[in-house]
Amino acid sequence: MAHYKVLVRGENFIFLLDNEPTRLGFYATRFVEAKSYKAAEILALDLVRHDKKLGRVLNARGDPPMLFIDELDEVPASNVESTPGFTFFPADSNSKT
Repeated sequence: MAHYKVLVRGENFIFLLDNEPTRLGFYATRFVEAKSYKAAEILALDLVRHDKKLGRVLNARGDPPMLFIDELDEVPASNVESTPGFTFFPADSNSKT
């Protein structure tokens, strides 16, 4: 199996910040070991989707959050990092919902 570095972009995530619902996006890099690029994509999306650090998402059913793969590269095992995190950004200039 190969190691992959996957850059996941999240869009349209509504979180409670300072007691206000706020629409944010984020980037998250995940390293996975998989048999193929497609399997790496699925594993990385699952890791982000189930990460407890995202907390409670407040989106209504008709306004779902979305996840995208922006980059997917095979990397040597020596380049694998083990501290996953998120980099958040306002969804647009009017980040309040």
